[in-house]
Order: sequence, then C-alpha cells, then structure tokens
Amino acid sequence: MAAINAVIASALAPARIYGLATLAACSITGVLTVVMPRFVETLGPSGYYSTLVVLTCLVAGFVFLVPSHMGNNTVTRKSAMPKQGSSAEGMMLLLGVFIIGVAMMAYYAFIERLGARLELSLEAIGLILTGMMVGSAVGAGCAAFLGQRVGIVKPLLLVTTLHALVVVVAVVTTQRWLFACAVIGQGLLYMFMFPFLLALAAKLDIAGRWAAAASGASFLSFGVGPLVGGWLILQWGYEAITWLMIAATILCLLIFLWVGRRIENSFDIHDSVVGSVEINRGKKLNY
Repeated sequence: MAAINAVIASALAPARIYGLATLAACSITGVLTVVMPRFVETLGPSGYYSTLVVLTCLVAGFVFLVPSHMGNNTVTRKSAMPKQGSSAEGMMLLLGVFIIGVAMMAYYAFIERLGARLELSLEAIGLILTGMMVGSAVGAGCAAFLGQRVGIVKPLLLVTTLHALVVVVAVVTTQRWLFACAVIGQGLLYMFMFPFLLALAAKLDIAGRWAAAASGASFLSFGVGPLVGGWLILQWGYEAITWLMIAATILCLLIFLWVGRRIENSFDIHDSVVGSVEINRGKKLNY
C-alpha cells in the first residue's frame, strides 16, 4: 500500500488515479459480495480463503510493474513543489483523516442495526448494502473523472459536508426508502471524498510518504470507529452517532481548509520566487 501510494502521489494528477484505484477496489469488492457466499456455501471456510488466495495470486504480478524509481512526471512535479517542510500540515491532515474515519465507521458498523430498527429484513439490508457498494464505485468514478479539474479543497469541503448530512438522515429517518437512499448516498460520498484526501496528502510530499500515512490513518480509524460508536450507542442511543459525525465534520472542515490554504500559499510563494528568478535572468540576458 505504501509503495502504491508513493507511485500515485508522484503522478501529475494523483486525484484522478486515486479515484480510478478506488473505483477498481469497489468493483472488485462488489463482485466478491456476489461470488464469495457461493464458495462459502459449497466449500465452507476453505472456500472463503481459497478465493482470497486466487485473488492475491492474480494481483501479485502487478507488483513487478511498480516502478523502482520516479519517472519524468516526478521531475515535472518537483519543479512545481514548494521546497519548505510540511510536517505541520501533514500531521493536521492525518488527524483530519483519522477523525472523519472514526465518525464514519461509528455509523457504518451499525448499518445493519439501523435497518433492523426500521424492521427491514436481512435480505433487504443486504440489497441496500449492495447498492451502497455500487454507489461507492460511482463516487470513486466521479472523483476520477473530476480529478484536479476543479481543484481539491473546494470539492473536498462540499462532499465532506454532504457526507455528514446523509449520515444524519440515515440515523434519524423513520422512512425505509429514505434510509436506503441515505446509506447508498453515504457510500458514494465517502468514496468521492477519500481519493481527494489522498490527493491533498500527495501535494505535501512528492515521495508519497504523507499519502501512505493518510491511508494508514484511515485504516486505524476503521478499527477505532466501531468501538467508539458502540460506546456512544450504549450511553445515549443511536442518535449520538449523528452528534459525533456533526462535530467531527466541523472540525475536519476547518482542518482541510487550513491545510489547503497552507499548501496554496506555499505554492504561491514558490511561484513568486521562481518568477522573480526568471525575470532577473531575463534582465541579465537583456543587459
């Protein structure tokens, strides 16, 4: 994962490639949700692990295609990157990725329970979760399509806000159809958001270290989120998940906005310096 993130972060349009990678991951996961149960029913647990072995063997060959050194894109991007350090921005971005991930998983881990509250059958909940995977693939595809055509920070702020709204709807609604739409919408918006988060991290470091760290922070939050969500539900009920999501979203919006502005200012300063150097060079040549 770290190697892949480093390669993508060095590309000229990391947001687009992160979106495509996420789209591929969601598509594969969607196929597995259909294929895996049949193998389990036929072969038991060995069928489950056999499927994972086959899938691992199929993708293992791609490891040999990972470049051992950065190419021309890296040279191009290095010329546009600010030279100053970005540890403060990186740490704040990791904090934002972790916080939004905890709030998301505090909701996600209990989707089945939220559906059961509305007296939905297990089959209906399964169909909704399948729809969520389709929505996730659509969200990743949208991120890949937009890439960096509209920038990173503004779409990220908008999608983060919308993501919080659909989570609140999924938790508080008493309408089954609205619950289904909110669950599918949450998958779409989160998988739209995540590639842009990694692309923002890629702007901090050409080597992809912050992008790899951001991915690690998200995985850590996926483990912590259900624990936090379960504790909140026991204390104050399912509605407590919405308050966690609202608070986390407000804090993350401030973090993403601050990091984005710091990066933009760094680029502006660097561009001004480069521009001054070019002008001075021109004057020297003229003289």
